[in-house]
Amino acid sequence: MDVIKNDRQNYKRRVRDKFNRVAPTYSRYAHLQRALAGRLINLAPPISPRRVMDVGAGSGYLGAQLVRAFPHSCLINLDISHGMLRQCENGRENDMSVCADMENIPFADACFDVVASNAALHWNGDSALSDMRRVVKKGGYLLIALMANGTLSGLAQSWRAVDDADHVMHFPTLCQFSARAQTCGFKIEQIHHQNELVLYESVDALFKTLQKTGVTYRGEPAATSRHGEYGLGYRSLLNAVKEHYAQHFSWRDKVYAHYEMILCCARAV
Repeated sequence: MDVIKNDRQNYKRRVRDKFNRVAPTYSRYAHLQRALAGRLINLAPPISPRRVMDVGAGSGYLGAQLVRAFPHSCLINLDISHGMLRQCENGRENDMSVCADMENIPFADACFDVVASNAALHWNGDSALSDMRRVVKKGGYLLIALMANGTLSGLAQSWRAVDDADHVMHFPTLCQFSARAQTCGFKIEQIHHQNELVLYESVDALFKTLQKTGVTYRGEPAATSRHGEYGLGYRSLLNAVKEHYAQHFSWRDKVYAHYEMILCCARAV
């Protein structure tokens, strides 16, 4: 049990450090996350909440939308990264930024009218959704957008072409997320699945965007590739992945990436 706990703590520390590093330039590359926040706010219920929390606030895209949708509320921005929280200060006196883990939200039960989260749940386990349910009042709302199964499928395919390790993060299907939300105590009011194909100038531009928005690969290279031992190490492997990607996921001198997204409004029951 201690080993599992230590592994989890080490993982969280890596996530925090990663986002602290990318925080100064995150906004320059997070076009998809910004668009996703704009779509999610369209699901906001016509209410006037007193307390709203943005869980995994990042650089504040969703928080800005929440302020416009609920102008008389107090907004709490919660994120594991100090660096990211510094990016989402909005100058409103009653708002607050809290550096904390979304799997262990440091607020009392049932103290928020709305909890929201944009493109953050995949960094956390099921306990994050459970803790969001804990802090929202009965009858309150969950607004959440997350990446879904199939996201970066081309990248996963290119890794599999050269390596036996599992490098690309797994994302839930709509049915899996819906079942998870209901198990945690939410009743789905609206849920949508969207997909988007994004063009990049080159494979390097895609990889840079992923790096600058905090996305890295899971695990280390396998001991052998599908073409034998590496010999030249990780950089050789990465070049092989990029070459495969450029060959199989190009269109008109650019490369493309698939993103699958779930947007949901649910009520706490």
